[in-house]
Amino acid sequence: MAESGDTSTTAETPEGSTVPVVCKFYLESKCRFGGECLNLHPVIKDQLVIQSNQLKKNVGARNKSSNKTLEQETERIILEKKPPMKTARDVRNRIQWDKSLDAACYTIGYLDRFLGVIEEQFNAFTWEDLGSLDPTVLAIPEHRIQYFKYRDFKVWDKHQRLDIIFGSTGSQETIYEVMDRVDKTLIDVPGNGDEEQEPKVESSRPTCEDSVQINSNCNGEKHVKSTHFISMRITDPDTLLNLEQFQQQLQKEFPVLRTWDVIPPPLLHMTVAVLNLSSPAETSLCIRTFLKARDELLEKIGRSKIEILIDSIGHFNNKTIFAKVLCNYKFHELTEHLNSILTSAGITVITESGFIPHVTLLRSSRKSELFTNANVGLAVHSEHFFGNHAVEQLTLASVGGAQRDEDQFFKRLGEIDLITAF
Repeated sequence: MAESGDTSTTAETPEGSTVPVVCKFYLESKCRFGGECLNLHPVIKDQLVIQSNQLKKNVGARNKSSNKTLEQETERIILEKKPPMKTARDVRNRIQWDKSLDAACYTIGYLDRFLGVIEEQFNAFTWEDLGSLDPTVLAIPEHRIQYFKYRDFKVWDKHQRLDIIFGSTGSQETIYEVMDRVDKTLIDVPGNGDEEQEPKVESSRPTCEDSVQINSNCNGEKHVKSTHFISMRITDPDTLLNLEQFQQQLQKEFPVLRTWDVIPPPLLHMTVAVLNLSSPAETSLCIRTFLKARDELLEKIGRSKIEILIDSIGHFNNKTIFAKVLCNYKFHELTEHLNSILTSAGITVITESGFIPHVTLLRSSRKSELFTNANVGLAVHSEHFFGNHAVEQLTLASVGGAQRDEDQFFKRLGEIDLITAF
């Protein structure tokens, strides 16, 4: 018999030996010894079923928890996943083939293996198969394209995940809205590809009016970016009043011009020279050279009074209406001497053959219609006289509308006062 307090149960055999029997505490699920118990712990079929069900329940709970976690993780990844961005090839194709986008106004920043990121005008590139091209043409693999600019404003950037061209990354503005906004900040400078359009004569230059870049001409010359300009501002009160009244008269007479941008009086000017200053050091050199040129210019013109005559009007490609400026030989001598001084100092002066001295009055916006009958409509005003204007001051300013002076003119870097010569 089992001793008092012993958990084992024994039975005697005919030979007088004892064998372990089933543990009564195990049968009641109260055995504290588990696998070390000296008595038997038989496996009961029902208990196997219970244990199997419990195991399935535990595994199911774990799987359910795992599935829930997986669903949450998937949902989190979907929410955090960035939308696919249009590639450089997509952007290039649209600029190249979409007629509503003027390719002459776009610039590409690409990675050169030796020089780093370089900017070139879109039309300077050849987009044919690289293996079939001559080494002298400008062609790059598309994966080297880092960004696209409309004028000086980025509209696609690979590293910033910026895409205004298609809006694939969630841009708040369309490309047309951006073009309208950027166009309104630009000034009228020479070298913009504008030519006075005569009847039945097509201009061979690009149609990106008032651009800050010189586009390649028919001879394939390299594009030069204009960054600064020298101008003579229109400040005579009577002349300003005549110009402003004429702007209003044109818009009243021709409804199509009512959607055009009117150049406000503070911005009315005649451009004398356009410059390319590629670095802060070159800009500082230009400012010093420009200001020092005053004495030479005064000596050049002597005591002669220089006046320009603002007389008659014209248009560029039905997109820009301007007042023509007639300059006397003294003014041409003055500007040529100034350009010579700047060039001798190493400053890049951009020259454009066939440039017409003018003061821009109205300019078509992106959404406005062209003045298709400009030659006929403006003929009645062809001899309109606005006034004489003394050349009393020349102003060096930066191109673009990001910074303005208090009078809303573009950021002035220096001025030469010529009035003491008269």
